[in-house]
Amino acid sequence: MIEHTPWVGSEYHTEGINGQRIAIMGFSHHHDPSKEKDGDDFTIKTIEEVLAGKLDHPFFKKIVSYFGFKSEQVDFWNRVMFFNYLPNSVEDDWYSRGNPEQRATVKNRFTNIIFGKDAPQKVIILTRKAWEDIPELKEERAGNKLLALSLSLKEFQYGTYEKDGCIVKVFGLKHPQYAKTADMCEAVRLVMQA
Repeated sequence: MIEHTPWVGSEYHTEGINGQRIAIMGFSHHHDPSKEKDGDDFTIKTIEEVLAGKLDHPFFKKIVSYFGFKSEQVDFWNRVMFFNYLPNSVEDDWYSRGNPEQRATVKNRFTNIIFGKDAPQKVIILTRKAWEDIPELKEERAGNKLLALSLSLKEFQYGTYEKDGCIVKVFGLKHPQYAKTADMCEAVRLVMQA
């Protein structure tokens, strides 16, 4: 099965954003198999197209703006990791939760990425679909409620994972298509401070 390799920007390890290694996670890539081929490098090629100005998609533009970057997409995407929850592209329904083969791999894929060689300190999940499916967070295992980013942003939650002394904070935000820009900017500000 094809499994997309995450994008890791050239300054992710050295600069990051405010010195932090940040991973951005979407849910899935979509493509028309009659026009393009899916492959392990699909995510990398997608971000390269964004950087070259060949892909002008609101999803990627909005994310950049949430972090206070104006039109400096190259600067932003070179500082972060990006991956999708589903391992490969969805070919038909844009709102699909994935086929059975894709769904069988998502939890292992997620933990392998966040605790892999490019382990982020923080993961921002920009889809409620994935947030509902990620492996149980440390707080949930302890029987506690997940933390809310703030009183005004109660629906934006976070928790942690820990493995071999490595702690990763994970934040569940809305998909940019369904979120107010002001809320997302405030949520990202709080994420960066957490």
